[in-house]
Amino acid sequence: MLKMKVPFIFFAFFLLVTFVISTSESKKDRLSNIKLPVKCFVSKNTLSCDGGKVECPAIKNFTGEGTENFKDFAITFVPNQEDVTLPELVKFYLYPRVENELYRNYTIQIGFKFHRFSVYYSQEMFDDGFRVNNLTCYSKLVDFYRQYVQDQVIRVKEESSTENVKAFGFLSVV
Repeated sequence: MLKMKVPFIFFAFFLLVTFVISTSESKKDRLSNIKLPVKCFVSKNTLSCDGGKVECPAIKNFTGEGTENFKDFAITFVPNQEDVTLPELVKFYLYPRVENELYRNYTIQIGFKFHRFSVYYSQEMFDDGFRVNNLTCYSKLVDFYRQYVQDQVIRVKEESSTENVKAFGFLSVV
């Protein structure tokens, strides 16, 4: 009986290693051409930017059918919020990436409901995206993002047209 289990254990281990390597390579492929200056990752309920310079607990909230498939986003300030003094009032839009250099709008319609993607501070869920409910940490995140100029252009596909939007960062779910 033990002789049969040993080959099975080696085979299971081989499959696991193959899966981990292919997942790492596909993540590396997804992120290899990102030119936006700020790079953030969400993993295990933690939002981490630029190698851990800022880390906050974040709760993922994707409510629309298919929205959980979005893994990569461009980050922008909500217009006219760059200089808002209270960080709890500042929000950042997330533009889901659909192709290598093409993104969707931060608001998409699924069925009869609109889904707006953002990073925001709140004690309750109200947008799709990532909610930070620790104000001290969110304040650090806002201050960190404010160091960067929103001058990188991304292409955003609307229903029948494409527009250019200025962004400063990239967020990836890993």
